Amino acid sequence: MNRVPIAIQVLVCCLSGLAAVASAEENPIIDFAAMAKDGLTVQAAEGGSIIRSAKKGLDIHIEHEAGKKLDITQEGLGWDFKAGYSRVDAASCIYATFMTPPMGVGRAWRPKRDVSLMGRISLSRRPVSPGEEPRRPTWISQIFVRHSPDKKHWSTWHPVLNVRLPKTEDAFLGFDCSLDVPGMEQREYGDLLEAYQKLDVPWRDDEEAAVRWILTQQPDFFAKHVPFIGHVQFLFEVAFAAGHRITSFDWGVTNDFRSGLFEPPKNPADFDKSQGPWRFDATEPVKK
Repeated sequence: MNRVPIAIQVLVCCLSGLAAVASAEENPIIDFAAMAKDGLTVQAAEGGSIIRSAKKGLDIHIEHEAGKKLDITQEGLGWDFKAGYSRVDAASCIYATFMTPPMGVGRAWRPKRDVSLMGRISLSRRPVSPGEEPRRPTWISQIFVRHSPDKKHWSTWHPVLNVRLPKTEDAFLGFDCSLDVPGMEQREYGDLLEAYQKLDVPWRDDEEAAVRWILTQQPDFFAKHVPFIGHVQFLFEVAFAAGHRITSFDWGVTNDFRSGLFEPPKNPADFDKSQGPWRFDATEPVKK
């Protein structure tokens, strides 16, 4: 079996921004201001709402306290202090949770078994007018992350512990974390992947095709196992103060350069069709 090395993608991240270097994938930047400019639709959901970007099709799930409402404007996600609010209102917060759309990592043909992530939440604060009461700042109380092989079956939520607080009122909050899948959780998948690679198939190292084959044998396989990291999703618990908004969220994979071995497909065009991050999606209708 002839195998050749490949450089796996790297995103170099710094506190002043996230720059992609030698990366085949483009992780979405959730820019709330741009979403508001491009157009939004809001759908009521239990405990909150789903806000969809008209242009990018990103769904932001937001849960908030009963009777309280957040909005997305060209200033970002949050709420504004309005005339007639009391001093108590001015000093209060709306406690909410927002969850990012699932985002693919790795390659379309090879997901990851471990991944290191770094992200940034940009914050803004509307200046306090003369005579206004000082307001408490917006703060992110908790950040969680989880992963999935298929967007349907997920790991538990893992707390993100390494968080760097903003040093100025109009700045960003940075964080980084790592996700790993235990070897014992990978073992049965590895055995099935090896069995697939012994078959006469167009590309033995195409794990997307292998996953489809595995699910014909065991349709509930991912209900029992989460053996790799194909998609990641973030959840933020936030206390929103009036006039303080989250303007954007962006993130990247920060794994060091690695070499991987793979056997080229029989048809070289199959490799070209499999660029980009992991994309297998069990929530979509099965293509016949």
